[in-house]
Amino acid sequence: MDYVAFDLTVTFVLIIWVMLVVLYISRLVFSHVVSSKKDPVSARYISRKSIHILGGGVVALLVPFIYREPYTPFILSLMLTSMLVFRRKNGRMMEWFQETNNQYEVNFTVMWGISILAGWLLSGSPWFGVLPASFMSFGDGVTGIARTLVSGRRHKGIEGTVAMILTVLPIGAVLGYGGMISGIIGALAEKQKLVDDNIMIPLASLLVLFLFKAFLPQFLKSLY
Repeated sequence: MDYVAFDLTVTFVLIIWVMLVVLYISRLVFSHVVSSKKDPVSARYISRKSIHILGGGVVALLVPFIYREPYTPFILSLMLTSMLVFRRKNGRMMEWFQETNNQYEVNFTVMWGISILAGWLLSGSPWFGVLPASFMSFGDGVTGIARTLVSGRRHKGIEGTVAMILTVLPIGAVLGYGGMISGIIGALAEKQKLVDDNIMIPLASLLVLFLFKAFLPQFLKSLY
């Protein structure tokens, strides 16, 4: 199978997977959380975090093994963003994870694509884009779930930060100690309240990676 045919086939499979996560699996998560006596707001929050992990995270980690360029995953992120915005504008919100008072899921899909595109193009390595996107997807996803389950509410508690650091360290190790430190900085960026963490996590961690690339490239050697 030539690369174009392979690329189209795998991309189609990933689109089906993401749609399954967004339209079906996350809805099951929402229903399960509500049935376990959690309020709909918490259920909606956990449902959105399940999309972060299963949609954004899983696909991000597959990118370096599937694609030879960053444009296809970037276009996929724009397609999903367009669908989310369209549903909002036309009063067809997916109420099991979308909220009327914010558009954080839109920030997530936009930054996922920008992270992979910018990180890959500016460094020449897909992992420079994939790690920040993965920190946002897996790290922030685990953070939100941990805080909701432990404290029963949405807040910037330390339990979530610890959970995120434990999650991003093995992912960051793909780019050595520099990648791990980048993940820790992403976890600290998640804790601030001034800017949506879906924006700050990838921006902060990507900046740290480029600082290591410029000044301490020896710390970007994979630990695997």
